[in-house]
Amino acid sequence: MSLMFKKILQTFKDTFIYSISAIANKFVGFLLLPLYTKLLTPYEYGIWGIIEITITLISTLLLLGQNQTFIRF
Repeated sequence: MSLMFKKILQTFKDTFIYSISAIANKFVGFLLLPLYTKLLTPYEYGIWGIIEITITLISTLLLLGQNQTFIRF
């Protein structure tokens, strides 16, 4: 096999692995939804949602530009 073909196969393999992790994350959230609705009141569930959104936004802002800095240095 040529080197280019091996790199293409590796890219597909890596894409598949990342896709599985993204799907698994959403699937676990879907499975936990009945648990959340049973144990939390709507008020607590709203607070949980706000905390989760805040953490997502902060982590996105903190990681902004990290890929470029690793490549540059």
